Amino acid sequence: MDFHYLTPFDVRFRDLDSLGHVNNAVYLTYFEIARIGYWRELFGPDGWKRMPFLVGDAYLKYIAPIVLPAQVTMGIRFKSFGNKSFVLEYQVKDVVTGKIMAEGLTTQVMVDAKGQTYRVPDEVRQKALELGFEG
Repeated sequence: MDFHYLTPFDVRFRDLDSLGHVNNAVYLTYFEIARIGYWRELFGPDGWKRMPFLVGDAYLKYIAPIVLPAQVTMGIRFKSFGNKSFVLEYQVKDVVTGKIMAEGLTTQVMVDAKGQTYRVPDEVRQKALELGFEG
């Protein structure tokens, strides 16, 4: 299954650490940028209000350092579903070389405004199936 949502992103000077490469913590921000765009594209601008969630877990595998000048593309797709959660998979690639720079996963837990967990909406599961999710 391909990454069906791609977000191009220019690496900024402020993303770098003292060693001159993208700091490890910045990758989670990159994932967030992709996740926000993905959710908005799939479920519209009110998707966050209708189907709120929190990130309950994050995993990141560094493959190669990103240095300036760099432009990366962040791919995102559904990986798996639980009853009240789902996992998104990420891939960060260098636009020029096509090299995979990092991969990761985040687990989203459906949590309403009162802090109560709830079942992953059928709308989310259906959209994942339409996009080729085979879970």
